[in-house]
Amino acid sequence: MKQAKKLTIVSLLLFILMCTPNVFAQKKTFLENEGEVKKFEPHLRFEYGGNLGFSTTKNFNWLVGAEAGLQYYFSKKNAATLSFGYNYTFDGDAKALGYIPLKAGFKTFVQTGKIYLLGETGMGVATTNGYNGVGFLWAPTIGYITPSAYDLSIRYESLSAFESNQIIFRVAYSFKI
Repeated sequence: MKQAKKLTIVSLLLFILMCTPNVFAQKKTFLENEGEVKKFEPHLRFEYGGNLGFSTTKNFNWLVGAEAGLQYYFSKKNAATLSFGYNYTFDGDAKALGYIPLKAGFKTFVQTGKIYLLGETGMGVATTNGYNGVGFLWAPTIGYITPSAYDLSIRYESLSAFESNQIIFRVAYSFKI
């Protein structure tokens, strides 16, 4: 039994290693596909996507949501962001919570047009009966943009007023406007 488990692990590692060159072989970024890297001009992008997450507290277990936003690229490596959406947290010790996140942030690319860091702050407006008011929201993010402009990211989002803290996985698509 132990030998079969070791063989499975070794086979899986070999498969991952064989696939790695294909992952790193992509040379173009989404900016290069749009001709932006060689002749960069500041521009706006619209982005929309879906969220799926889990809570780091006992109040809520799961989160689903959707987001949209604008990103103003003022250099090849930096952008200012504005985003809004709707998130719904549920299945925990507390009553389910729906809220509208309104955020502003700064995105910087570690690798031009591919890997980025994003910091956002803003507010979460509760929409569920039993939750009143607005809470401070902050969200550090790390992400990767594919050559075809799909944005894959993971972030920690904290909404202080409602003791709602999540790890959120996000898939989005952006296009130049």
